[in-house]
Amino acid sequence: MSLSIAAIAKAAAAVATDEDTRKKIGWAAAAVLAPVIVLVALFLSLFSGAAQQNKAILDLVFYGGTIPSTLPAEYAAQVQTMRDSFLLLDEVVAAVNGAAEGGQLDGTMVKAVFYSLPLGGSGQALSREEAQAFVDCFVRYEERTRLVPSGTHPVTGNTIYAEEPYTAAIPVSQETAFANLSAAGYPVTEDLAVIAQEVYLRVAYGAGSTYTGDI
Repeated sequence: MSLSIAAIAKAAAAVATDEDTRKKIGWAAAAVLAPVIVLVALFLSLFSGAAQQNKAILDLVFYGGTIPSTLPAEYAAQVQTMRDSFLLLDEVVAAVNGAAEGGQLDGTMVKAVFYSLPLGGSGQALSREEAQAFVDCFVRYEERTRLVPSGTHPVTGNTIYAEEPYTAAIPVSQETAFANLSAAGYPVTEDLAVIAQEVYLRVAYGAGSTYTGDI
């Protein structure tokens, strides 16, 4: 059985890393194979016990640490690729939160959703543009105005204010975020909300959460 899974993993890697092939078959088809690399193939090399396997992989991706030298190079690369994508997502979330109003965007949840999507194991790190588009699914943008100092009144000496336009980022509900992701072409399923929430609980609150590793 392990040989069969390893063969599938190699096929998944070929599909996920070949840009022309990926474009031809589409993200949806690639997503069917791509998760095998991180969520199955790593299991064969590192850990024992299904739940423990998933938790250990999640910890490697979210918390960092040294990737075991016993891990095959192609699989270690998948973990590093996911980490690289997370770094970009963190940067974009930080920038969005700099313009946020009505609450801050939860970067851990954004990464939990990305990790839960099949595309999270696609073998290619997000580009900055892709990271921005992904994070944008979790907020809406509004054009607003605010009063800013523009000078001093020559007679009274009081500060003069003028209206300045600006763009505010407002976090949306999870339901709306998933709808936005689906509209953007990401393979959101009915189970994704449950999976992402379990991953989020594990990362945000540690081993004492309800996360069982069934991803």
